[in-house]
Amino acid sequence: MTEPVVPPTILVGNQKGGVGKSSIVANVAVAVARRGRRVAVFDVDQQGNLTTEDLGVPLEEWDKGRHLASVMQYGADLKPYKNIRPNLDIVMGGPSLGLVSTSADRAADAGIDIAENFRRALEDLCRRESYELVLVDSGHGDVTLLLALLEVCSHLVVPAREDSASMRGVEQLAASYLRAKRRGSAINLLGVVLFEVNPRATARNEYITNRVRDMLEGSSGEPFTATIRHAPAPALETRERHLTAQELAIIANEGKSELLAALREGRSDDIPRLRSRDPGALANDYQHLTREILQRVFRAPVHSGV
Repeated sequence: MTEPVVPPTILVGNQKGGVGKSSIVANVAVAVARRGRRVAVFDVDQQGNLTTEDLGVPLEEWDKGRHLASVMQYGADLKPYKNIRPNLDIVMGGPSLGLVSTSADRAADAGIDIAENFRRALEDLCRRESYELVLVDSGHGDVTLLLALLEVCSHLVVPAREDSASMRGVEQLAASYLRAKRRGSAINLLGVVLFEVNPRATARNEYITNRVRDMLEGSSGEPFTATIRHAPAPALETRERHLTAQELAIIANEGKSELLAALREGRSDDIPRLRSRDPGALANDYQHLTREILQRVFRAPVHSGV
C-alpha cells in the first residue's frame, strides 16, 4: 500500500481569539521536532504571532504572509522559512493573508479554488521535504480561510478558555467542522483542550469539560485530559524570548546550575535570571498535551486530505 504523501496535518482553531492557538502549535511542533521528527508549521493568521512572537522569525525576514497569500490565490509553490528550530520549518503568516479573503468571491468567479491551491502546494511541499507532521494555526475571524483549512487538514484540535465568548467560538467551530464533513472533508476532530485553567479547580474544570462535551455531541470529539494552566509569568516570558515552555524550562534548569556555581565563587551579579520561578509545570502541561495529541492522531485513521 502506498504511503500518503502528506503526513497528519493538524489544524488548531477556534472562532474566538486569545485562546492559545499559536502557543499550542509552537509548543507541540517544537516538542515533536526535538524528538528528531521533521515538522512544518503554517501560520494562517493575519496577526502572525506564531511567526514573530512564538517562534521568533526576525522582523527583517518576516514577509507578513505575502508568500502564503500568493500560494492560496495563485497556486504558487510553497517555500518555507527553513530551520527556525532543528527539524522545524515555518510558512509565515501576517496581514497580507487578508487579501485572500477580500478577493475570494472574485477568485471563485474566475474558477480559483483557494482550498485546492493550498492542497496541491502542501502535497508538493511534503513530497519534496518528507515532513512527518504538519501543524496549522488558523486565524479566529477569517471564516473564508478557516473553511478552506477544514477542507484540507486531516485533524482538528480546538483550544478553549472557560469564558462565554470562547465557548461560543467552540460552538461556531463545531458547526463549521460538521458543515465541512457534510461537504466531504475527511478531517477528524481530535478534541478540545482547556487553556489557561487553574489545575487545582477540578470541579470547575470538570464542569467546563462536560459543557464542551455536550457542544461536541455528534462530532465524535472528546475533550483532552491534558489542560494548559494559567501561568502568566512563564507565558509572558516565552513570548518575550521567542521560546516554548519546554525551552524556557531547560534554560531555567541550566541557569540554576550556573547561578549555584557563581554563588560558590562569590559572584552572581553578572548571571542573567529568569522572572519565571518554575516554568517546568507549564512545560509539563504542553508535554502531556503533545503526547495525547500524537496518541489520538495515530490511533485514528490518518487521512491526509489530499
